Amino acid sequence: MIQKALCSLTIVALLVGCAYFERGAPFIGPPRMEPADRAEAMNHFLLGMMHEAGGRFEEAAAALEVATAYDSRNPGLYVGLMQIYFRMQAYEDVARTGERAVELEPGDPSLWVVLGGAYLQLGQYEEAAEAFREVIRIDPDSPLGYEALILAEESTNDLVATLDIYDKLIEMRPDSATLRLQRGLTLVRMDNPREARTDLAKALELDPTLLRARYLLGVAHLEMNENEEAAELLSTLVNQSPTYQGGPEHLAAALARTNRVPRAMQAINILFARGHAEPRHHIQAMYLNLRGGRYVAVERVEPPEQAPILSQLFRALGRRGRGASYEDLVRELDGIDGNLREEVNTFLHDLFYLYGAHDTAGYFKAQLRSLHKDGASSRVTEMLLARCLIALDQLDEALYTLHATKRAHGPDAALHYYLASIYKAQDEVRSAEYHLKAALELDPDNPEYMNFLGYLYAEEDMKLDEAHELLQRALQLDPGNPYYLDSLGWVYYRMGDADRAIELIRQAIFNMNTDDAILRDHLGDAYLLRGDLEKAIGEWERAYRLDSELDGVKEKLKKHRQRLTGR
Repeated sequence: MIQKALCSLTIVALLVGCAYFERGAPFIGPPRMEPADRAEAMNHFLLGMMHEAGGRFEEAAAALEVATAYDSRNPGLYVGLMQIYFRMQAYEDVARTGERAVELEPGDPSLWVVLGGAYLQLGQYEEAAEAFREVIRIDPDSPLGYEALILAEESTNDLVATLDIYDKLIEMRPDSATLRLQRGLTLVRMDNPREARTDLAKALELDPTLLRARYLLGVAHLEMNENEEAAELLSTLVNQSPTYQGGPEHLAAALARTNRVPRAMQAINILFARGHAEPRHHIQAMYLNLRGGRYVAVERVEPPEQAPILSQLFRALGRRGRGASYEDLVRELDGIDGNLREEVNTFLHDLFYLYGAHDTAGYFKAQLRSLHKDGASSRVTEMLLARCLIALDQLDEALYTLHATKRAHGPDAALHYYLASIYKAQDEVRSAEYHLKAALELDPDNPEYMNFLGYLYAEEDMKLDEAHELLQRALQLDPGNPYYLDSLGWVYYRMGDADRAIELIRQAIFNMNTDDAILRDHLGDAYLLRGDLEKAIGEWERAYRLDSELDGVKEKLKKHRQRLTGR
């Protein structure tokens, strides 16, 4: 979306100069300006236009720079320069020239739009947002400033501010299906399917041909466990456009949740028939065949090379379901060259999301327990059982299973990680620390383990130097990871370095795929540490809008709003 919108801003930039000269009298300098200087400015301007027409942009820019030296108070010359620099993608020069232009013509909204577009390209998101807010101050009834401001807010993942802008645009254009769709999409990204349904349904009412609105509305219903409604919407979508991205797999999920597994398989098979199946669809097809009792068909699905462990387990369960020998497949699981945690995080979590965590984890729990009773379990099957128990929030049982697995099969880094996760959830900090250190001893270059331990220390305000070292190493291994940036920012917060904490947490938010309540809460705390109460409250308000149940945010808002208003 940003690329498309910036293209529009570029077009604006290219046209703004022409608009200035079409308005007439572009060379009206100060009254005492010498005619010779004005003539020189005109000559160099015309020379620059000739160079630009011939595609000689550097020569054109040089000529316009000379023109501005002769007539430094002429906004039209700076507009011409902005136009050339934009074509050269010299955004620092666009910004420098634009800043001079808006000094001379502060009431021209199109100049602020182009200046804001340059700031966006330079990654100066706050400056871009302020430029677009100036457009709105100049012309509050024009959608141009609001639409541009959305770009800046989305660039910083400020989805709460984006939502507020859509509210204003919808006031101006209440019958716009596109605006309703975009507001609904923003709410989906904010993990607010309940509110998103209203906007997406309205978008579809205004324009029944909007396939994206139909798809997102179906997904919103699915996330609310309104499976019949999801199935109806997604069935219509797939009938209209069988290859619509995400349509068949979400339809399969809705159908499976309503006990129509054969029809769910038909939906997934659309992807295979058209050559669009990805590795996760192979796992989904195996799972649906198991759930539907089509055990022979499980082994007909080509196992994805990215999930060798789960694929073999599913084949073993398929053979067991049809009464064939399967024990060798289970025993071989522990020797497969694969990464169990990566498969769980990628493929098993995908099944939990699509088919319902409680139902899917419950199914695998029963299957894995049966393997154990049959004496055909392994380290892998026991760890998968523990992961399903965690998904079912049966933490004590998961702890028992993991400790028993460790005794039977020896230590394992992922096993210690799971134990640490459970102990952290139970506020047993020392036990969590012990198992994270054990995980790192077995897998010393794993940045996720480093981040977990570093963040644990930051949360507990302990061993901050060690936390700092762990998180620096994690970021060296995975530069730009938003979770690691936030953790390191939180360490600096605990150390009392508010500026560094703010810098890192803001960068973490920028690098996220969506907005995040916990990161906004952290940023608010860091602003408070710096003494910037207004910004702190603003970030806590965003956190509360994203997750009204987040611990402590409501109380902070109540306390510090009173401080702010009591001044």
